[in-house]
Amino acid sequence: MALTTRLGPARLAFGVLGAALIGDRLLLVSRNLQPCRLAVLDLGTDQGEVVATVPNGEGAWGVAVLDADTYLGQLGAQGRTNLYRYRPASGDLRGVAAVDAHHIWALAAGFGEITGVSDPTLVFAYDPAANRARDLGIVDRSGDQVRSVTVTSAGRFVGGRRGGRALLLLAERDATSGRNVLPAQVADHANAYTLVNNGRRVALGTRGPEGGDAAVAEGRADGTAWRVWRLPGTDVADALLLDGGMLWAATRPEGRVFQIDLASGDVRGRGAPVPGSETRAMYRHGGAVVGVSATERVWRLDVGGGDATITDLIESGVDPGPERPQSLAGGAPGVAVGGSFGLDVHPGGGGRRQRWFVPGEPKAMGYAGDRLWLAIYPIGQLWAQDPERQPERVVGLAEGQNRPASLAVDPRSGMVLVGSASDRSGRGALSVYDPSADRLDTLRDLHGDGHVGSIAIADGVAYLGTSGDAPRIVALDLATRRVRWTATAPAGTRTLVGMAVAGRRVVALSGTGRFVLAGRATGHVLNTLDAPGVGGQLVNRDGVVYGTGPQRLVALDADPLQVTTVVDGLAARVWNHPPLALAADGALLAIRGTDLIRVVP
Repeated sequence: MALTTRLGPARLAFGVLGAALIGDRLLLVSRNLQPCRLAVLDLGTDQGEVVATVPNGEGAWGVAVLDADTYLGQLGAQGRTNLYRYRPASGDLRGVAAVDAHHIWALAAGFGEITGVSDPTLVFAYDPAANRARDLGIVDRSGDQVRSVTVTSAGRFVGGRRGGRALLLLAERDATSGRNVLPAQVADHANAYTLVNNGRRVALGTRGPEGGDAAVAEGRADGTAWRVWRLPGTDVADALLLDGGMLWAATRPEGRVFQIDLASGDVRGRGAPVPGSETRAMYRHGGAVVGVSATERVWRLDVGGGDATITDLIESGVDPGPERPQSLAGGAPGVAVGGSFGLDVHPGGGGRRQRWFVPGEPKAMGYAGDRLWLAIYPIGQLWAQDPERQPERVVGLAEGQNRPASLAVDPRSGMVLVGSASDRSGRGALSVYDPSADRLDTLRDLHGDGHVGSIAIADGVAYLGTSGDAPRIVALDLATRRVRWTATAPAGTRTLVGMAVAGRRVVALSGTGRFVLAGRATGHVLNTLDAPGVGGQLVNRDGVVYGTGPQRLVALDADPLQVTTVVDGLAARVWNHPPLALAADGALLAIRGTDLIRVVP
């Protein structure tokens, strides 16, 4: 029987997804916590506290204030109540509607209603007086994707994309269709990502075209007379503020803030208050612009100039909660757990867990000696951390490769391999970074139309598991960068998310729980085996391959071929496929619920 030890929550956090400013009190909605938490930060005292929990969902992308009520559009609660009303004065929280959506991206108040946009594509309105939500139409649900919304006296502005290009529609109050009001200067941009208004004027922030800069635009409340500013070195304008004669824009990937004087048209850079972070909202409060970072931070910029001041929400008194982990790595410094805009390191020798900022989500990680390597989404960068030090950027992945899926380090050469994909095209690449030469090579022709979902390295050969309807195992010689052999997995296997080498065999595991065994020398597929409740990463521990999944941690026996359950009932709540790693002492590290567990078979 395996010895299983619970090490506590894998990651404790209070990342922020949505926000609203009500007087001096900043309402903050947690990100990726279950249950979702609402916190309030008093901007006068910098004291924060959790004030409520939301039964369904994992955070609110969309937040809007109508009269004295705050409305929250929840992520991850499709089929259940996902639109909530919170009354700050009384603390009353009540579910008001179940919208047919997984993501409610944005909410806006106007016409006495709350208008929302969601994925799957839907533009809806909730009428508090009638206590009813209705589909407004406006967009083509089969071809459009919506992302942003704002409401003026002229109607409802709905932003998103159509056919891979930005879309901006204006629909009158009772209309079921809209007219195109997108500024011509941004017709080739990828998305009308952000919308705000101040009653008289409207502002738009875009996701830029492939390889191009994002832009912001400002126009009349009827969607005419646009002026456009390109923001060099940016990918997306993710938060906007119209404040008198100023337009403020917070951008990614670097987290830079721009201040645009609408009278003169001058653009002034105001630095990056939280470098590399997404900004979820901006507000004017007193003489400062207040920004809500997706991390556990709120920043302030004096309107007249100067550097930003930062408030750490957890240090202010906001209680963190267990977050769904994204990745795991074990090494001499301890156990690293990647989350949303953060990294927790559980010390190997005991002691206090350490909390570190990273500018995104570490989708894949691995130790090389004392150094931790992290592949980060959505900025598409490779970072590294030395013990007791803040993680630092090492190199950016190839253009457009913003979604890492796998990472492995060659123990002989120290080279770091990252499999990634593009959120825009879906096409992948394999990045090979050599720290000794500070050189990044990008290989694009190894994985068909998919990406590399798993990597194992042995004796100078990288074994790559690819994605798609006909995934492959590819044996790549790291010295020559030549493919030794390719094996196509049997039909119905789907993406290979786990990979390990054991003796003369290569073992791959699909996300649907199918093991594929191939000969290491030739790539000949030897056997397959389906394992319900499994479908995550693999490790080799003392010659035995272990795999994990949403429900089970298993050992794969090759002769006879069978799966033996090591730990059952994991009910792992993770982003991505369930991670598995080895501790420095050889114990297995896995996730049960949102807890980190240590398993000695």
